[in-house]
Amino acid sequence: MSVRRVKWEANEKLQLKRLFRSHPLKPASYIENLFNAGKPKYQHRSLNAVKFRVGSLKKEWYRRWLKERKGIVPTAPASSTTSLFNN
Repeated sequence: MSVRRVKWEANEKLQLKRLFRSHPLKPASYIENLFNAGKPKYQHRSLNAVKFRVGSLKKEWYRRWLKERKGIVPTAPASSTTSLFNN
């Protein structure tokens, strides 16, 4: 039986957020492979763990997009999608 890693460290959250920002339209399995690449087996995150985190990032991203669309949050000069990634 493998040891479950429940708590996400701050650097892992940041790494996953950066991967999602780089590949926002890719599926969670693709992001999971990038996230686990080069790490020892005991440091790997499961697909379900990555899916959960990516899902929350997508929700946050969508909420931000809606606010920008309504004019609540100022947008970047070039386009609204760039401002979503410059957080």
